[in-house]
Amino acid sequence: TSLFDPKENVSSLKFMYLPETCDITIFTVSGTKVKEINHDNGTGIENWNITNTFGQQISYGVYYYIITTPGGDQATGKFAIIR
Repeated sequence: TSLFDPKENVSSLKFMYLPETCDITIFTVSGTKVKEINHDNGTGIENWNITNTFGQQISYGVYYYIITTPGGDQATGKFAIIR
């Protein structure tokens, strides 16, 4: 099997080419924090099950993310959820 093999009936989003340790913070377009993920598995890939902090599936739309390393470096981006 591979990390990229899809699971049946499971929605997920993969963050790739990550530093060994970082925090991924996801926001709505209006700036509401949706989820914070602590990445430290050393693979460079973090799989997110597309749920918010409360475990609920997020809605369709555009979202922004900030990746922050322990040294303070940041990278930003955006993605869209289409259902």
